Amino acid sequence: MTVLRGGCRASAISIKFAWRWLAAVVAVVIGLAFVVGTRIILRGGGPTTVVEFIVEIMIWGALWWIACWIVINRQVTLRRLLPGAVLTGIGFAVAGVYGRLFLPPLLADSAQRFGVLGMAFTYIGWLLVLSCILLVAMTTGRVAYLTRSGSAWHRHVPLDMQGA
Repeated sequence: MTVLRGGCRASAISIKFAWRWLAAVVAVVIGLAFVVGTRIILRGGGPTTVVEFIVEIMIWGALWWIACWIVINRQVTLRRLLPGAVLTGIGFAVAGVYGRLFLPPLLADSAQRFGVLGMAFTYIGWLLVLSCILLVAMTTGRVAYLTRSGSAWHRHVPLDMQGA
């Protein structure tokens, strides 16, 4: 740990910690494989669709719970990350439902109008939607945790200002 001006601590940034980002990308790919596998196994109608949706929430939630914990170098407890991970799981599962409905026609239309470039922009737009879901869910989860723990509205005073 490096101590910054004002008494704040920060992790030293170096190439030896780059494995965390690679681990997060691998976790996302594995999670996506699990979701696709779940869709293949539970394909059908009726109550199976509800079970599939719940399993997707659990897979995405667990994925982002562990991936975020790894990326931030395990400096925040898993308990504090849980509300954001659950909200992210719900958001990604809902986005999966809408993606299955709206993405194929959008991709076909983009391919017809602009070719491969149109498909690329459609995918980039979808990735932007997913990243916004992740950002809003994790932020909302953090606020929910702080509010529930009773420390949401406490002012944090820097260490060098505490004695003043």
